[in-house]
Order: sequence, then structure tokens, then C-alpha cells
Amino acid sequence: DQLPTFTIGQDKDQATRKFSEGCINAISPNMPEFVGGSADLTPSNNTRPKNVGVDYQKETPEGRYFRFGIREHAMAAICNGMFAYGGM
Repeated sequence: DQLPTFTIGQDKDQATRKFSEGCINAISPNMPEFVGGSADLTPSNNTRPKNVGVDYQKETPEGRYFRFGIREHAMAAICNGMFAYGGM
């Protein structure tokens, strides 16, 4: 019930990343296990939930958002490692 709904022809046309941002912001407050990240375009791809507070860093392991930098291959390797480990 908390996910946004959109009706074609009635709601304003938006880029897919804006629709995704609405879904991310609806899911994130209710799922503390929900984490995300971006390679290097966080401001333009709208992937950082508004409620996460701090990014995941050595000093802030409670962070739920990863800034991977411009290394997409490393981003995939990090995510695969987290999955293989069984989570964070």
C-alpha cells in the first residue's frame, strides 16, 4: 500500500529514474535490510533513499548506501561478495 502508483495518461510523464526514486523512498523506511548504492552518478540517478542518514563507510558501518566510485566491475564484485557472505 505504500508504493506509489502511476496512471498512464493521467500522471505527469517522468524519467524512469524518478519513478524508481519514488519506489526506493517508499520501501526504504520500512525495510532496514534494504541497501543500495551507485557507481558514480548518485545525484542524477536518484538511487539514494532520503532516510538513510549516512553512507556506508568504515567509520559508519550502519550506513545503508554505498558509493562505489566509477568502478562498475568492482561494484559488481562487492555485491557478489556480500551475497556470498550472507549479507552485511
